[in-house]
Amino acid sequence: MILDTSKPTERIAYLFDFYKYHKYKGKTILNIESNGSFNTQRLIREEGSNLPEYVFRSESYHQERMKDPLIFSPLKWIYNKAEHAASIKSKDHLKRVWCRYRDKYRRPENAAGLLVFERLLFNVPMGMEYDFFSNGAYLPFFIDIYDIDIEEETVLKTQDWVLMPMSIPVNTYFKCTKLTDESIYLDGWLTLDEDKLDELLTKEIFRQKAKSYHFSKDFRIESSIKVVIDIRNACLHSALFSLEISGENDSLHERMQYEVKGTMPLKREDEEPFPKRPKERYPAFSSLENKHSFLLEDDDESFII
Repeated sequence: MILDTSKPTERIAYLFDFYKYHKYKGKTILNIESNGSFNTQRLIREEGSNLPEYVFRSESYHQERMKDPLIFSPLKWIYNKAEHAASIKSKDHLKRVWCRYRDKYRRPENAAGLLVFERLLFNVPMGMEYDFFSNGAYLPFFIDIYDIDIEEETVLKTQDWVLMPMSIPVNTYFKCTKLTDESIYLDGWLTLDEDKLDELLTKEIFRQKAKSYHFSKDFRIESSIKVVIDIRNACLHSALFSLEISGENDSLHERMQYEVKGTMPLKREDEEPFPKRPKERYPAFSSLENKHSFLLEDDDESFII
């Protein structure tokens, strides 16, 4: 079965529910709970291009313990199949959104941290993309289903990215487990990209900020990604993502879960593909800066990619 992704789509609406908790050496670094809705649209490909382009627009967004979250919308993404990489096509308007937000909340005690975060978003190659994959529900939209013959048991290598804030490079794989007239069912997982990590460790700037787990690789990655593709539109219908990383004698712990569901059901009657899973609760942050509090500490807690 070959999906036709050359045609544009109407705006397709989605609901999402996201949760992430990250702890290192007994210190809670991230605790994010958010939910909301957005829509996405596949655009007409530019002349001579075989790279699909998507626009994401936020419709509603709520984040626990944060009154005024930073929202980048719209976002235009392009997927490069050869490089297994999805990237944001233009960041000029996003920089203006960031500058207004930064200036509104900048104070002497957080100025250095905001500067580090700004560097990540706009100066580090793929920094913004890695942050969105690590702290949002974008990954399932960029699966390499473009112009290939998909059968049951087909294995697809898709997005290569870096988990933040741990700076752990990973590869993403999917396997087709079921085909129907209207749906493609995929099971996915993440693996450590050891070659990329070894390459990073040859760079002095990375080694200076690297944690002990980068050198020892003493951590486990347990993941599960369940995806349903709508064949009619050649786009995502629903996804459930679960990730847990632990290691270094329990000093490193991260858990991330999210669900994305299209609001338009499949035409045929079918079972719900994913059950709801209860989310374990952890101590909460309360202030605005705590979403990226690891940037507001000393240099040892900053991003290191």
